[in-house]
Amino acid sequence: MKIARTRVGEFAQLEEGLYEATIDSIEMVDIEGYGKRLRFVFKVETDDEPEYVNGLANPKINERSKLWKWLKAAGIDPEDYDVGEEIDLNQLIGRKVMVRIENRKAKSGDFEFSNVTDVLPVSRKAKRK
Repeated sequence: MKIARTRVGEFAQLEEGLYEATIDSIEMVDIEGYGKRLRFVFKVETDDEPEYVNGLANPKINERSKLWKWLKAAGIDPEDYDVGEEIDLNQLIGRKVMVRIENRKAKSGDFEFSNVTDVLPVSRKAKRK
């Protein structure tokens, strides 16, 4: 798996809230101080043009992990897989979900960014900016 370097500001800053989104891509990244994480990129449709936001999840899949919940929200039930069995994350690309956006300041304090803090099954209570 190859990972492209990105620039600060490539992702949108949206109002905090719940949005309908499509899973656009998933990649493994190495975050200094945290180790390997899965970066999910979500495409959020807005009134103007699509915007992209991202969220990180530990690559472990168990009943207490964020990834377990995110898989279920996208319609994949990890309980259908045996312990040790691999789940192909590529099957998530293009699936619709709801994302909860919270804006946070970067550790450097130089900028704010929109972070996906939760992924939920699709509902009708999404914002559209």
